[in-house]
Amino acid sequence: MSLIDDKRVYEYLENVCRLIKNKSVHEDIKDELLCHIEDRVEIEISSGKSIDESIEIAICNMGDFKTVGKELGKIHKSTPDWLLLIITGMLITLGMVSLAMPDNNYNNLSENFFIRSLSYGILGLLVLIVLQKFDYKSLKKHSVNIYIGTWAILILTVLFSTYISKFIILHKIAFSFINMSPFVFVIALCGVFDNYNWNNKECLKCLIMSLMPALFFILIPSLPNAMIYSISIMTVVIVAGMKKIYISLLGGFSVILFYLMVWSQPYRISRIFTFLNYEQDINGQGYIYNTIAKLIKSSKFIGQGNISILETLPNAKIDFVLIYILSTFGWIAAISLIILVLAFIMRIGIVYFKIKNKYGKLLIIGLFMLFLVQFSISILMNLCLFPILGVNMPFISYGIANLFISIISIGIISSIYKWENVKLVVAE
Repeated sequence: MSLIDDKRVYEYLENVCRLIKNKSVHEDIKDELLCHIEDRVEIEISSGKSIDESIEIAICNMGDFKTVGKELGKIHKSTPDWLLLIITGMLITLGMVSLAMPDNNYNNLSENFFIRSLSYGILGLLVLIVLQKFDYKSLKKHSVNIYIGTWAILILTVLFSTYISKFIILHKIAFSFINMSPFVFVIALCGVFDNYNWNNKECLKCLIMSLMPALFFILIPSLPNAMIYSISIMTVVIVAGMKKIYISLLGGFSVILFYLMVWSQPYRISRIFTFLNYEQDINGQGYIYNTIAKLIKSSKFIGQGNISILETLPNAKIDFVLIYILSTFGWIAAISLIILVLAFIMRIGIVYFKIKNKYGKLLIIGLFMLFLVQFSISILMNLCLFPILGVNMPFISYGIANLFISIISIGIISSIYKWENVKLVVAE
């Protein structure tokens, strides 16, 4: 008979665990304590004592359950990555401050837009707090359903949306599920690929499932989403352990799709050449690049630059939010934002290397790349170092849905850190 079946042992273990708030470690703690009890019982039996007497001595030797429970509760208390959450909060605050600034380009927005944005930002933070109590591994069993469900919503959006940008209106808030779908696809595929043994059949299945969203984004067409998704999922399959030949095929097919998308339309080729020589096209396609260049030159170390030029820049709070902050607050604010972004990216990288669970690592590297690609393209685009693609800067650019998705991403990363960090303590 196992000692766990003994009423005295069972009650002792249950009483200890009742005092430990972190329920995710209860089974590990029970196994650990039971092992100590069994060892002690064997010692007592070998010295000639009966099994009942040995169990009593073993439990007594473990100590009072209240003391043991309180001490283990302190040791196994799960905590999120506060540094990452603080940096995220600073980015959100900076985004809200820039959004609150008056802007003639946005006079057509509702007067209470800032209040609604702030409300949804607070709601996102509440979701983030809830995610701290959420075991991220429960996402894994729903991965296939999430993947299929994402396709269903995308198809319905494309078929029934009459608006050119395929926006969905929900409670007076317009958002593009197409722009949100790279995040959802990456989350889903991380769970699917974690179960793979990477034989040829599974590698082929991975190749097809990974390429389908990229092909969809190119056919829409949406080059920014295609780039963000493709780079992120390529990183995920490499970390997941996909065979090199199939990784090469995935990369090759992706490059071919991008090539066909860019070079099949003359205006896209023209945009690339305009970016390379924008100074020669002041009033044509190079207008925005030249406007950005003027704003950079007129910006001050502290304070406002040439705001009159800024008012001629379309989508200043969406695509060119870094330039908006630079012109409105000066180089100090812009450099501080870039430093915050670097600290944010580095912190997620540090969290990634602390996690041992494969599924957790896949989720973090996938979300890490989503953030990295968006921040990189947005910053370089704002400095005229990359073609204008309309990529928003997470947490900072105007867009309620984008802010919400970014906050949820951080909630998932923080949840992974919290639960896996606890398990490392248990293992020690």
